[in-house]
Amino acid sequence: MFIALAASLPALAEPPTPARRVFPAEEAGPVPPGTDTLELYVLPLQGGDCMLLSSGGQWMLVDMGRRDDSGLIRDTLVRLGITRVDVAFNTHPHEDHLGGLRPLLDAFGFGLFYTAFPEDYGGFNIVQVPAIRALGRAGVPVRRAADGDVIPLGDARVTVLQNFGKDPNASSAVLRVAFGETTLLLAADVNRLTQSRLAARHDLKADVLKYPHHAQEILHPDFIGAVRPEYALITNGSLETLEAQRFLERRQVGYLFSTWGLIRLVSDGRRVLLSQEVRPELREFIDKRNQKP
Repeated sequence: MFIALAASLPALAEPPTPARRVFPAEEAGPVPPGTDTLELYVLPLQGGDCMLLSSGGQWMLVDMGRRDDSGLIRDTLVRLGITRVDVAFNTHPHEDHLGGLRPLLDAFGFGLFYTAFPEDYGGFNIVQVPAIRALGRAGVPVRRAADGDVIPLGDARVTVLQNFGKDPNASSAVLRVAFGETTLLLAADVNRLTQSRLAARHDLKADVLKYPHHAQEILHPDFIGAVRPEYALITNGSLETLEAQRFLERRQVGYLFSTWGLIRLVSDGRRVLLSQEVRPELREFIDKRNQKP
C-alpha cells in the first residue's frame, strides 16, 4: 500500500498557490474513478534507472536497470498486475539502464523497443549489441528514436529530446511526457553541457523532473531555469546525493529518493499526485532526517 508522504517530502517554502500542480496524494484526495490518468512508477533502485509509464491502458518501460536488478523489477511489475510491456524505451545503453533487458524480455515480452543509439553502438560498459540480438531472437521490432520524435502512449505525448555528444551519458535521450496541463521530464543521464544545449533548443518546462545521472552533480543553471520543477525524483539514495539535495533546497524544489521505496505519480491532467511505498526498515531513519532543522 502506498503511504502518505508528509514525513518524507520537504516542506513547501511558500503556501499553496493556484499555480501549484504537484501534491502529496493524501493532501489532494483520490482521483475519481473513471478519470483518464497518466501514471509513472519509479522503481526502487540505487544508481540505476527503471521507470514505468501508463496511459490509456498501455505500459511503457523506460530503461531496465542492471541485470542484478531484474528480479526486483520483475517482482514489482508482477505486483502491479503487468503481464506484457507494450513499449520499451532505452535512453542510453549503459549497463545500469539496459542490463536487465533480457530477463525482463523473457518474463513479459515487449511489443516494441526504442533505442536512441545505433544498433551496433559499442564501448566500455555498453550492452547495446547483446540487447539488440536478444530482441531479434524474440522477434521484437526495434526502432531508432531521434530528437523531436513523438511516441504516443494513450492520451499522453512522449517527446524524445536528444543532443548527441562525446559519450553515452551526454547523448542519452530525455523524455518530456505531457498529459493535459501537466508535464514530466525524465532526464536520463545528460551532463551539464547537454543540459544547457537542450535548454537552448527546447521547451523543458515540467512539473516533475527525474534528476539526471542519479543526482551525482548539480544541474546547469540554464537547465534548472528552463525546467522550473516543483519536485525532483532521484534514482539514488540520500547519502550519496548531498550536493544535489542542497542545490534543490536552495531553489525550493522538493525531492524523493528511489532507494526509499517505489515512487508513484498520478496525473489527472491538472494535478500530479505523489506517493511512495517507504520501506519499513527506513521509517525511523526518515523520521529523524525530516526532524533536522
